[in-house]
Amino acid sequence: VQAGHLTVRKERDAYPVFSAPHIMKCRVLFPRMQVEESKPYVKQYGEQRLPKYVQHFEDILKYNGSTPDAPGYLVSSSITAADLAVYHFLAAAEQHYRQYYEALEAPLAKSFKANIEQRPRIAAYLASDRCQPWDKDSMM
Repeated sequence: VQAGHLTVRKERDAYPVFSAPHIMKCRVLFPRMQVEESKPYVKQYGEQRLPKYVQHFEDILKYNGSTPDAPGYLVSSSITAADLAVYHFLAAAEQHYRQYYEALEAPLAKSFKANIEQRPRIAAYLASDRCQPWDKDSMM
């Protein structure tokens, strides 16, 4: 099925596959074109969704015995992929929703994030040239 510049290809009982020839142009221009229109959605996310997600991580950390002085992990007594994924989410939230992130009462989640950043190999990566700066326009 073709509509304008967007091509939709359906495969057996799978989700439709989209391809657009101008996708890179859209990714570069789209966020910059709708800054004012996005402000209510950014506010809604920062005030309603971000606290809900971070509270969920707080509850898991508390359940697993974390304290602000002795941060633990989400799933087990050692770091897992889940910890790295949640760390990335918290780091992105702090970068892109700073005023909302800083206002959160989430001592366990914030100490968890700091604890992950202090791990020697992660700290070395964050201080290296390999670590790319955050995109200014997107949570992704």
